[in-house]
Amino acid sequence: DYAFHCLMEVSTGVWFVCMADRDMGRRLPFAMLSSLQESFNQWYAAPQIASASNLGMQLEFYGEIQACIEKYNAPDADRVASLSAKVRQVNDTLMDNIDKILERQDKIDVLVNRSHMLHQSAVDFRREAVAVHRRVWWRNARVLACAAVAVVLG
Repeated sequence: DYAFHCLMEVSTGVWFVCMADRDMGRRLPFAMLSSLQESFNQWYAAPQIASASNLGMQLEFYGEIQACIEKYNAPDADRVASLSAKVRQVNDTLMDNIDKILERQDKIDVLVNRSHMLHQSAVDFRREAVAVHRRVWWRNARVLACAAVAVVLG
């Protein structure tokens, strides 16, 4: 699918026309036509244009036309589109990094909760161990006291 773009100079009656893919949009073709119009006006004065025949200047101006077409068909010609693509890429990378940071934060929160629970379990274990140690010590003390009484009585 193609689209035709044209500029017309009313004072001289010169038309600048180009055919481009529809996907190209309007900005780049019109930028090329404006550049071509500027070059044409630098090359030719109004009296030369008025006295020229149809397509009479095309052979002479062909090199300039070709250079302009090559310039605007170059991959880096559409700087706005390339900058927009770079901005989208940076934005996507930024969003991915933010997602990774949020995932990392979730993992850190899980680790903090687990370490807190482990600490609480360690405190409970220590308290129970001290209580068991005291019970065992008192049992041993009673057994030794009973054995001492049995030795003394017996």
